This record gives sequence, C-alpha cells and structure tokens, in this order.
Amino acid sequence: MPVNQLVAICNERHNRQERCATCANDPCLNNCSACLEYIHRVGTQERSYNCDNIIYCYTCKFIFRYSSEIQHLLNLYSRVFKNATTVNMCSIGSGPCTELFGLYRLKMNYQLDFTINYKGFDLNTIWRPVHEIISDMPYFNTEFYYENVFNYYAEAVEYPHFLVLNYVISDILRTNREYIDEFIDGLCNLYSLMPNAFLIINDINLGQNNTEARYYYDVIVNRLQSVNQVNLKHIRRCHFINSQKAYFSYGGYHINNETLEMPNDDINRIFSPWVECRSAQLAIFKN
Repeated sequence: MPVNQLVAICNERHNRQERCATCANDPCLNNCSACLEYIHRVGTQERSYNCDNIIYCYTCKFIFRYSSEIQHLLNLYSRVFKNATTVNMCSIGSGPCTELFGLYRLKMNYQLDFTINYKGFDLNTIWRPVHEIISDMPYFNTEFYYENVFNYYAEAVEYPHFLVLNYVISDILRTNREYIDEFIDGLCNLYSLMPNAFLIINDINLGQNNTEARYYYDVIVNRLQSVNQVNLKHIRRCHFINSQKAYFSYGGYHINNETLEMPNDDINRIFSPWVECRSAQLAIFKN
C-alpha cells in the first residue's frame, strides 16, 4: 500500500548518521521526535517545521493515525462513492497528505473504481520533498500549491467534492492564533461557493475555549448557517473512544479506534508511531 511505500522512503532519508548535522534548529535536540514534541506544545514559537529531517519523522510518526481517522469517517459515507467515476479532494494545509491515503485505502477496501484527483495546499515549502515522492506514485493524480488556497479558488472555475482540514485548526492556533477568525471567514466563503460538496474537519479533541481546535467546529457551522446563508443538508459530529483515562465526547462515536494500516517493526522501533485514533470530527454536506 502507498502509505508504507511513502514511510519507507521517508525512513531511509531520515535514518542517516549525519542527519542532525543539517538540522535547522539551534540547538538541535539530536532527536526529531523530541523536536516534534517541542514544536507541538501550544504557544511554542522557537521551533517550527523547518527541517527536512523533522518532516520525514512527522510523516512516519503520524500518517498511520491521521489517515485512518479520515478513513473511519469516510467509511460512514461509502455509499457516496459507489457510483463515482472521479473524486476531487482539496486539502488545506496538506502536509504529508494523510487524508489522500485514507481516501485511497477506502477505494481499495470497497473495490471501487473512481479516479482520485487531489490538490494539496501548504504555505510551508519544507513539505516539497514529501510531495515529490507522492507525486511519483501511480495511484492518484496530485497537484501541490504553495500559496493561499482562498486566493487560488477566488479565480477557479472548478471546485472539489471534498474540502478537508486535517489538524489544521490546531496548527493555526499554535503558530498564528490572531489569524484564526480571518481563516474561518475565508473557509466559509470558499465553502459557500462549492456546489454539492463535503467539508471535513479532523483535529484534536479539545474544545473548552477558543485556544482549542474543537471550539471552532461549531463556530464554523454557525457562521455557515447565519452569515453565509448556506443550506447545510447534513451535519455529523463524532469522536473516537480511546485508551485515555478521560476523553471528550463530541456527537456520535466510532467503536473502532485502531489504525487501518500498521507500521512494521522497524518503523515502530524508530518512531513509535501513533496507532490509536483520538480525534474529533465534523462532516458537513451542502447542496
């Protein structure tokens, strides 16, 4: 499966003796997993996704979980894909394109015959080497853009069937919280232009206040309904039951929280990838 192909290449590029000699962070922590943990602390500004080694590590560590979370959600809509010939997906803040791999795995599991056209938008060009690996894969058609997605679609004549935000809101809150309202305005304006389209948001299951991602799920729903006058035909909220001592309920729940593709022993040993789904999800369909 393409997930393991991508992870194998990322592991090979990451697992170099001289790896930390090229680290862009000062000081280097001599461990990319430690760098990732540091980056993901809310409010951390000193470090960012600015090093190829961290990007390869991120892909190996998170792609199994994040792609599975999306696939678990898409499985609930498998009937939508039954007669499809083409599925156009757009990802905002695409990173390693985990939602693309979730969609492809759904296609194979249900033995469906649609063509996947994927547009990935990311303002951080550090992801370009991973995107080049994905572009060389024969399973789907991919295009990558390092520009503002809202500017792109302001001049577009075609829109995607699926608009996906996969751990994007939490990333905005971590790096540029002042931008969140402007981003939501742009998102709602874009979605209001898209005919017969799904909006899917998958992110950290925390939402007690405006510093946490899930707080903005209902902000987006309310804004679409009131400001943009969008006819929302379907809204689904859901979460994963998981092994945390205390996890948060959000709408319905997935009984199965397992990743739908497992890393091999070497990847487990090096990266300790996440193999349990824990996110909160929002799916909206409009016509």
